[in-house]
Amino acid sequence: MSKETIDAIALGANIATLIAFVLNIAALFFAGYQLKIGRRGTSASALIALNESFRQAWLHFSNVDEGGKQHAFADIMNLLESACVIFEDGMLVGKGGRLLEDYLCHVFTLIQQSDDARNRIKAMMATEKTFEYILAFLKKHRKRLNGITILPQAVDGF
Repeated sequence: MSKETIDAIALGANIATLIAFVLNIAALFFAGYQLKIGRRGTSASALIALNESFRQAWLHFSNVDEGGKQHAFADIMNLLESACVIFEDGMLVGKGGRLLEDYLCHVFTLIQQSDDARNRIKAMMATEKTFEYILAFLKKHRKRLNGITILPQAVDGF
């Protein structure tokens, strides 16, 4: 083989390598974009499911007789605890995360304004760990929530 042939093959290999490099970079950007879209779709699905769970829980609480209200409100508080964990873990991205944060702040403000709700929460407190993620959310959002204290243990540490 002549030197010109070897040089031509080397040039072709170098060009092919550059083309493959450019295509790989493009593929990485495309994969990143797909991941972003997938994460947003998953976030939207989770938000819709959470919204439906809250809708059902609040509807059940408003329709149940007085004997079942404590249990129904406990279900709501457990959903709120789960929502605080979901928010804290950053599972909802973009506008979905902000929507959940706004919802939680609104609900906790309403609970603070309700003597009935605060009394029901007091009856649920079993250990120091009860609603610890709600307490963490309240502490993190202290300014926005004007220092509300809906949980009995929050009175000392909030």
